[in-house]
Amino acid sequence: MPDNFTTGRPSLDRVIDTVVASDSYRNAAAEAAKRLRDQRATLVARLRTLEKQADADFPPVHREHDAAVAAVNTAIAARDRVGVIIARDKLAEVDRRRSQMSWAFSTEHDGLEAQLRESADPAIAEFLHDLVGLHYVAGRKLPATDEVVEQSTNPVTGKAVLKSRKRDGVLTSAAGVEIVLAARHAAEQLQLAADQAGVPAELARLRSTLPAELLRLWELLKWK
Repeated sequence: MPDNFTTGRPSLDRVIDTVVASDSYRNAAAEAAKRLRDQRATLVARLRTLEKQADADFPPVHREHDAAVAAVNTAIAARDRVGVIIARDKLAEVDRRRSQMSWAFSTEHDGLEAQLRESADPAIAEFLHDLVGLHYVAGRKLPATDEVVEQSTNPVTGKAVLKSRKRDGVLTSAAGVEIVLAARHAAEQLQLAADQAGVPAELARLRSTLPAELLRLWELLKWK
């Protein structure tokens, strides 16, 4: 019996499966994946070059700024009005140059990272979305403290005595949020990796390192 009994034509799903299974499709997909890896490798290389250049360029300008500030203070202490004007002009010039350098670096650096995140494995964005929800729930559902207050009675006076003690193995909300933030940072760094082939395994590893309390909350979020 044909897939489409009204026309006798194969179903769209069958056609798609046939195309996907073909050598030409696999070859085209492999070429597209290679182009993407090469593009990402180029972006990462430029990012590293930019960061290395910044490490070389910024410290001298920061030292120049500190020297200019010191010159202003020296002129003020000496009550040298002309010297103060000259020193402040120099400081303003250094600040302008430093601001321009910072703007140029941030603009290109942020643009490169944005391109890498946009072309990264979509599974990372889904993972990060889940972590945002887990962050919120962990802050609300986990206990605020790992201490418990116990009440007993003084056998002599008969008065109530309150004592606090730590509970072993309790994940507090603060600790849980810190763990989620660390996982989020690690996942965000995955978006900047040139080769995304290892992303599924790394996301699975990150999830497996979460404490049982957070994994239970994660499952609850999935059911909502």
